[in-house]
Amino acid sequence: MIVVVESNFVLELAFAQEEAAEAGKIVALAEAKSIQLVIPGCALFEPYETVVRRRKEREVTIGRLRSELAQLARSEAFAGLADTSKSVTRALVGSSSPIRTVLIF
Repeated sequence: MIVVVESNFVLELAFAQEEAAEAGKIVALAEAKSIQLVIPGCALFEPYETVVRRRKEREVTIGRLRSELAQLARSEAFAGLADTSKSVTRALVGSSSPIRTVLIF
């Protein structure tokens, strides 16, 4: 059986989104040679662009967030804000690239 997937399949795997487990099962079937997995070349352009765009947007957001936090932390009322916001900043930094790398042969 031939299974043809499209760009959202790749994005689900790359970002470990809601449907990633199901997509992973399809990949496992292909690895076991139970199916033949086909990804048209055009289905890779959008995911690549999405990964690059999200990374750039998050890098800008991280820079703005750090700048705003630094400004707020200068006031007495928000002096501890930098410490309490570290988990959010770390999450953004960690999410600036896909959680998983997908290699399909």
